[in-house]
Amino acid sequence: MNAVIRFIYVSSFMALASASYADDRFQPDVDSVVVQSLEKARNERRAGHLGQSITQLQHILDIRPDYYLAKYNLALAYADNRQYRDAEKSYIDAVRLSKEKRIVDYSLYNSFGWMYMLSGEFAKAEEQFNVVLAHINEVPTEVGKGKAYNNSGLNYIYLGKYKEAENNLTIAVQRYRNRSAADNLRLLQKVRAQRESMR
Repeated sequence: MNAVIRFIYVSSFMALASASYADDRFQPDVDSVVVQSLEKARNERRAGHLGQSITQLQHILDIRPDYYLAKYNLALAYADNRQYRDAEKSYIDAVRLSKEKRIVDYSLYNSFGWMYMLSGEFAKAEEQFNVVLAHINEVPTEVGKGKAYNNSGLNYIYLGKYKEAENNLTIAVQRYRNRSAADNLRLLQKVRAQRESMR
């Protein structure tokens, strides 16, 4: 996108901004027009239109560089697009913003860990998942807690830490009824059986 089109986009975006505020759960001072643009970008990402989503999120951050959810969603979009270095940078920025603004959102660390796991950086993934599990009581939903234990357990399989994997996957299944964890427990059994057969 050339500079003129970008200027027109930003100018029209600012002209639409009003004094009304949105229902942003973390930053209630974010203007409703900005939040609506975030929702559009998020929907584009979920629909698989990753390039459009990334462009929209970059524009939002041009206007509101301290917008935590825009930075977080940019990291998610980059990760979905397998742009893992860009995703890592955006996750680091989102963590910094969350600390600066005292935003408590441990889903960020779970997603950050998932990105590292997908990119094959299992030790870094473990660090992020451990942050979530250390604050599991601050994760607001049972679904979120189950995902954290499942993701950590799956990552432990990749790390060859089968005891830790079994522990976390069992918690995900028994406490939080996470279906993916049940599948991953079966995967763990197969991996262990293959390992035993190779001895």
